[in-house]
Amino acid sequence: MTESKTSVEAQKKIRMWAETAAKLPVDGIYETPGKAIKFRVKESYGDIHIYYGKRLDSSDPYQEGNLVFFDKMNLIRETIVFIGSSEAVALGSTTENRLPEPDSLEAFLRSHSVGGKLASYVPPILAGLGVITIEKHGRALYCRLSDVFLRQAGL
Repeated sequence: MTESKTSVEAQKKIRMWAETAAKLPVDGIYETPGKAIKFRVKESYGDIHIYYGKRLDSSDPYQEGNLVFFDKMNLIRETIVFIGSSEAVALGSTTENRLPEPDSLEAFLRSHSVGGKLASYVPPILAGLGVITIEKHGRALYCRLSDVFLRQAGL
């Protein structure tokens, strides 16, 4: 890396490439990073719908997901910028009735949806786009911008 990811110029580059990544399709089957539970992602009217459990195989096009993230473009762009603001970010996934750890991805994502365990669903989508890598340090899960994304951004 030729410059710090926290420099103003680096943040501009990350934001520009985040904008490009936000335009990519996200529909597909993914697995949560911790327990490898399958879930399906469907983009609908600019939002991201997450289906799991009994709704995983639902073919009803009008059924709302178990979990909905509003405004896909903003979610992906801002999440990439948030992750890019430090070397690694703790996922910190927790249920909706517990407060997430400050500065965790879970805490950040609470502004984009209602519910809990939000950090179980967004990182696999971003990893599928090639934007982040998910790492395990002890029992905790962390994510960071991938080397491929950083090279594309010129960092």
